[in-house]
Amino acid sequence: MRSTGSATGRPGPWRIGAATEVVLEHRHAAGEWPWAYRATQRFSLTPAALNVEMVVTNESGTTMPAGLGWHPYFPRTAGTTPTRT
Repeated sequence: MRSTGSATGRPGPWRIGAATEVVLEHRHAAGEWPWAYRATQRFSLTPAALNVEMVVTNESGTTMPAGLGWHPYFPRTAGTTPTRT
């Protein structure tokens, strides 16, 4: 999966962390962004819903500012028409 960015605004690698649901994890070592952290996303699909969870864990010894949000990206082409089912 390609990430649109991390807390630093740069793309980062994610890996699948579980087989029963999709769990993606990104670990960031302290560097330009001075805090080490772990970001985890969980996706599960039931007959009634898509469940999505995001957690950021500060792995540094000092307080870290953080904000969470999803920024969906859907490719748009001339033949693409969004529909609701």
